[in-house]
Amino acid sequence: SVASFATRSADSRITDSAAASTAFATGRKVNNGVISMALPGTGAALQTVLEYFKSKGKRTGLITTSFLTDATPAAFAAHEISRLNRDPIASDYLTTSRPDLLLGGGGEGLTAARAAAAGYQVVSNRLQLASLSSSTPGPICGIFGTQALPYEYDGLGDFPHLTEMLASALKILEDAPAGFFLMVEGGLIDRASHLNDLERCLPEVVE
Repeated sequence: SVASFATRSADSRITDSAAASTAFATGRKVNNGVISMALPGTGAALQTVLEYFKSKGKRTGLITTSFLTDATPAAFAAHEISRLNRDPIASDYLTTSRPDLLLGGGGEGLTAARAAAAGYQVVSNRLQLASLSSSTPGPICGIFGTQALPYEYDGLGDFPHLTEMLASALKILEDAPAGFFLMVEGGLIDRASHLNDLERCLPEVVE
């Protein structure tokens, strides 16, 4: 089957990541900057596809090369009037939607200490991530650094590549009895494009 829909925001012909991701996550148009809330409208929280599948017993996860509270992952697991409300977005993740797996850059409201305090098993580098499997007690939070991950062009050091995060996620989630939902974002393609930095953009696209 095939589905088609528009991701233009409700208040502009030029959308931003918050409104576009909300359209993907909820099927509803919202104003630029809004994270999965009915704005325009009542301001009510809009159920996301991640939340829907979690309610059906599926395991859920978010992966990004940006920081984990950035707009695209946030729209799948948070409800905020502004994409800049990063502390509350992190709180939405850790106390309300509670994805079984979070992998990406840290900081911007989400720290290893905060995730651990909320009951997440935290890993912080490529080797720790690779050691995880479907038998690892969850939920799991991979926080790699204190901001978005480095560009592929600049080298990632001890941090995992996007393909490695995805491979580990599939290994962790593959035995989920009811199946799983996983959102995966190459978030630095957008950032390099904003800067007109072709050298850094293309390796992100390839990865």
